[in-house]
Amino acid sequence: MRTGICFLYGQFTLSLKHPLALATPMDTSNYEDQMAEYAGLFNRLALPILIVSGLLTVALSAHLFMSPPEFRTDLNDFAPESDSNKAHEEIHAFFPDESRPMFVHVTRDDGGNVLSMDSLIEMDADLAELKADGRVQLNAVVSWTTSPGMIQIALDEQSPGTTLTDYQDWPSLIDAVIDDDTTCAINPEDALLSTVNFVGSALINKNLDISKTCSYLTNG
Repeated sequence: MRTGICFLYGQFTLSLKHPLALATPMDTSNYEDQMAEYAGLFNRLALPILIVSGLLTVALSAHLFMSPPEFRTDLNDFAPESDSNKAHEEIHAFFPDESRPMFVHVTRDDGGNVLSMDSLIEMDADLAELKADGRVQLNAVVSWTTSPGMIQIALDEQSPGTTLTDYQDWPSLIDAVIDDDTTCAINPEDALLSTVNFVGSALINKNLDISKTCSYLTNG
């Protein structure tokens, strides 16, 4: 059974049930007067505060854009110093990081053949535009291996002074880069086999079908 005693006298209340056994009324008139005095000041400074806040936001955003933070995720950067790390640094001075291939999947918007003459010429022009773009770090690219580039190398060897744009179709291009006595017979000792394997694995994403090329070389 819970009991309680409450005394009420004037402005004081004493209760044995309430957590605050002794409570006095709070006079808030002074706080209201102080807030009323600052209300006009806040009203006058509202626009300057807004402008300063906007300028600070723009300045911090510009600094973040011009100098973004760097996040290091290489575990070697957090590893403690050891003899193996020192040996790695000494070896790395003579054997820098090796290059890694990066493959770019090229398609046509209309779903056409990317190895058609028009596509090859357009691809070569796009590559030249990409190399001329100042945002591209060309020193990070060791070599560019593209279908137009390989064809141009063959033209430089077999038909010097000509470019890919000088040929309108594949038959004329094949006649310019392949000797008349070339056949489609591929043997393990022929350099053509390694070329076909490279093209099939690195330049195209579908099975290489050279039947039409062989038919042209045989029948003309």
